[in-house]
Amino acid sequence: MFTGRRIKRIAAMTGLMTLSFLSGCGQAARSELVPPADMTYNSTEKTTATVEKGDLTYAFEYEITLSGYEEYDYRISNEKLAEMENVYDMKLDTVSATMGDHVKAGQTLIAFHSEELDEQLLSSRQNKELARLKLDHIARLAELEPNRDYTEQIKLLENECRVADLYVSDVQSIYSSFNITSDIDGIVTDMDPALAEGHIAPGKILFRIVKNDGYYVMDMGSKDSPTGFTAADFTPGDRLTAKGAASDYEVEVIETPEGREGETDLVFLKPVTGGDFLGESLKVTGRSATRKNICHVDKKAIVKTETGDYVLVRREDGEYEAVKVTVGDTLGLEVVITEGLSGGEQVALQ
Repeated sequence: MFTGRRIKRIAAMTGLMTLSFLSGCGQAARSELVPPADMTYNSTEKTTATVEKGDLTYAFEYEITLSGYEEYDYRISNEKLAEMENVYDMKLDTVSATMGDHVKAGQTLIAFHSEELDEQLLSSRQNKELARLKLDHIARLAELEPNRDYTEQIKLLENECRVADLYVSDVQSIYSSFNITSDIDGIVTDMDPALAEGHIAPGKILFRIVKNDGYYVMDMGSKDSPTGFTAADFTPGDRLTAKGAASDYEVEVIETPEGREGETDLVFLKPVTGGDFLGESLKVTGRSATRKNICHVDKKAIVKTETGDYVLVRREDGEYEAVKVTVGDTLGLEVVITEGLSGGEQVALQ
């Protein structure tokens, strides 16, 4: 559990203040002297923090991102919608996907129909079927009358079949140019609600399909990653809370996916609740194991020098003395002090 840190601002002496370096562990008398050094500052006021002693649990919040994220938006322009309505009198026929659906590349999302085109399609198919029946009939006649020449009739009927195929292909091509199909395997993450009522809004996103690798990535090698943690601190099966735009979810650490074995700074996670797609990125929160009975202070209190790490401890007379400390892990905004302080001291923040 976090312990509170008392912060207050105090007036300091104007001018230069030369401090001698001392070391100790919260003892009334500090016996060990270290070589003097000039730890001076020129300021009218100084912020201090209290050195705490007790248990500390470090909580963190960090962003994870969906691996392989790509999104495809599907719209119909004003010009295209006008052509559909004015040239072909097209109407919305079927909507074949909804939010959260997994779709395949080539799958039709929205299909339209036109009575004029449908009649042309039906007529062309019927003409071809009739021509094929006539060709079959002539083939039987040719068997019965091998000396009769049916060449011209066969050519005419075969041409009728080709023309019918052209008409069918033209109609199918027109429909393909207006029907909306998915370009990728992915998940429907956005859909215009007006589609359910049969309305098409020009220029508006009708469908958004997202492609991804199926897992999230937490980069523990980034400069923004939680201090005090590495990828090795997370093992498969660990669960973290993830905050999305609309709700909180649970994600679980998984084994390293195939092909990413060399990326040792990365932690891979999959959703446990909320479905396969929770957003392009999420904020996850986690907590470290509780560190028992440790001495810790705001990391801004540490002054690093060539001779070691020091803090400026405020004495009862209001002046400061430099105390050499041994620094342990950094846990969030706090740093563990393993030697030099015992808790309760007021130290200046840099």
